[in-house]
Amino acid sequence: MSRKSVGWHVACIVLGVLMTSGVAVADDISFTDADDSSGRFDIASYAASHIEESGVKMTLKHDVVMYDEWADTEVGPGNGIRISFDVNDDGITERTLSVRGNSDGSFYGVMFANNKGKVEFRGYARVWREDSRSVSFAFPRRMLRRGLDSYGWRVSTVYSDSDNEDCPGNPSGGDVTEHCFDYGPDSGTVTHVLK
Repeated sequence: MSRKSVGWHVACIVLGVLMTSGVAVADDISFTDADDSSGRFDIASYAASHIEESGVKMTLKHDVVMYDEWADTEVGPGNGIRISFDVNDDGITERTLSVRGNSDGSFYGVMFANNKGKVEFRGYARVWREDSRSVSFAFPRRMLRRGLDSYGWRVSTVYSDSDNEDCPGNPSGGDVTEHCFDYGPDSGTVTHVLK
């Protein structure tokens, strides 16, 4: 192999690494969360990415990973995973995406808008699990708002299990419920830039 050929290969590799890292920095954001909640829905990390399609359409993807493994059947009454979105950069949640379970154990996401106090259905999101600790969501950007350049978001979970003394739910049927909550981030939102 000639010296020119080696130089060309090295230049291509360096250019490829720079291009790949540039895309990753611009398109993907991820965060870790402290092991700070009891129950199986204690958030370990959360991430967002996007894929631009045909210059106009864009798919947004969010991933949430828990510290503990959890079964598909644990999503349901008393237990849930939700992402809240601030699309107007005003500190107010205008969209909420919740995980729902089907009777066959599969999942789907439902997004609602809070439009001046009126709740409106925005659409369904695709939901799947890569492994026994994670859940992923994908949906078109237009479900948040057409032409959106950035948005704030926050993951929240609620968990209860009558066998878990820290978050038993409402085992006695009384007025007191004991659920475990977790948030990522713990306060405020993180921003996903789409430019």
